[in-house]
Amino acid sequence: MFKVYDEEIKSTSFNNFQIKYSMKQVTDRLSNAELEFKCFYSCQRDEIYVKIRATPSRLSAQAELMDYKLLLQRDRLKARLLQGKKGVWKPISVVDEKNVSPYNPFDYIYGRYTKEADGNDLYVKYSVMDNHKHPFRNVDRIKLIIAILEGPLIERGCALNLRDMRGHKVVLAAFPLHEYDDLKALQRKWLQLWSLQQPVDNIRDYFGERIAFYFVYLNHYVNSLVSPAIGGLVTYIVKVLTHLLTHSPTHSLTHSLRLSTAIPRTFSCHISRYL
Repeated sequence: MFKVYDEEIKSTSFNNFQIKYSMKQVTDRLSNAELEFKCFYSCQRDEIYVKIRATPSRLSAQAELMDYKLLLQRDRLKARLLQGKKGVWKPISVVDEKNVSPYNPFDYIYGRYTKEADGNDLYVKYSVMDNHKHPFRNVDRIKLIIAILEGPLIERGCALNLRDMRGHKVVLAAFPLHEYDDLKALQRKWLQLWSLQQPVDNIRDYFGERIAFYFVYLNHYVNSLVSPAIGGLVTYIVKVLTHLLTHSPTHSLTHSLRLSTAIPRTFSCHISRYL
């Protein structure tokens, strides 16, 4: 997001970073990196938004360049290992005979992206807005686009440091856009009143591994506090009941009657001594 300046503003009012990374320079680097973008004004026409996207082929090239790790499809991975590769490695069979782990041996296995493996459908496919199946989730596309933006020019990147650009006021902000259909689906699974378990896999697929790991820890932390909370509640209830029983109106009346009957006896006893 770029700020629109008035024509009266002199070039000397801009810092060197703003002069070096003008909007023209940035858009030229986006074109050279084979990124698609579209520019449009804000409602007040004081800001220019640059919406950036990348084609599946460009994402695939970047993923293969940086050895990007993707989730492998369990059944296809198992079949590929049992098949083996002639002259390279023998068939491999992995069986959890003693049921040590609650997970399947082929669950949550990641492998670096290659176009050959993508052609063999070894990766888990996800639906995107064009109703096609791709191995890249929304969060994967965001990571790959950021890698292209910050990658060196020699590797078909843009060589743009987004943090420095925000710090030197070259851009006002840089942020990914929400996919509202996926966000609504996640809200329906997540925001349930009586559900104690969180859809961690769905959180990971939408927000990424760091955010999902935070909620995994938060879920574990809350569950670990359930037993102490129940013990504290029981202790509090017992304490309140004990207080009510020891300070009830009946107990106070009985205590006052005992005092009232004890006083005259003591007084009469003192009088009889003088008689």
